[in-house]
Amino acid sequence: MSHFIDLHTHSSASDGTDAPEALIESAKKAGLGAIAITDHDCFGSEKAFGAAEKEGIEFVPGIEVSIGYPPPRGRIIEDEGIHILGLFINPEAPALKELLCEVVAEREDRNEKIARAMRDDGLPVFLEDLKKNNPGAVIGRPHFGAALVKCGAASDMNDAFFRYLNPTKKYFRKREYIEKQRCFDVIHASGGIPVIAHPLQYKYPPDEFEAFIRDMKSCGAEAMECVYTGYGPGQQRLLMSMAKRFELLPSGGSDYHGSKKSIKLGGAKVPYEYLEGLKDRLRR
Repeated sequence: MSHFIDLHTHSSASDGTDAPEALIESAKKAGLGAIAITDHDCFGSEKAFGAAEKEGIEFVPGIEVSIGYPPPRGRIIEDEGIHILGLFINPEAPALKELLCEVVAEREDRNEKIARAMRDDGLPVFLEDLKKNNPGAVIGRPHFGAALVKCGAASDMNDAFFRYLNPTKKYFRKREYIEKQRCFDVIHASGGIPVIAHPLQYKYPPDEFEAFIRDMKSCGAEAMECVYTGYGPGQQRLLMSMAKRFELLPSGGSDYHGSKKSIKLGGAKVPYEYLEGLKDRLRR
């Protein structure tokens, strides 16, 4: 069995480029012993179960959701939010399905407002076209960015985001986030383990970072990503120390999105022992 796993990846069900089955096949080729698909605000990986069994690799059903949370002191961020993974979720859990229906409805409304603003400026962008060209995908800013590139309003995706889609830009629309306690409660109700995703990404200074982790723990967090793409040895030691202090299990992943980002599947080198610890927690 491989010594490495990847517990944070995205498929074409949300904003990745690989179909869930293809992602499983790639994980096997990469020599991984296990993989979690953690698509944003949806579970579109039903076919991954069969693919994982065929390839002889462990599959962990997961999800990634965003909760509203204050940004670091002194920073003005219009799109603040914290990402929480739910690992080992039951996608058929009523509480989870209800929450995701609400998230989808809010996103539909926001996406239509973005498309309408683009059309008001003479750009031929229609939400129905985005859905048709991306079947099964969770439509979001990357899809609007691609539309801007296609119609010649932007030279590439970086340009589309920099000039039009980033916070404070013309076509950005702020989202409504899930209330933090409800997020943790729903993940638990669906049989899952809540994991704080890429905790250093939020750029909290040391005193606020400690308060942030303490708050997440009090809400129901059971694990934290201590190994993540780009985190060096010193950062990993810091996070492992913090996880031990707050009795959080270590987790980790690459945040692989396929060809759209230069992130290697399994590149974070997450040890298999992390998965064993998470499975032990489930048995309690």
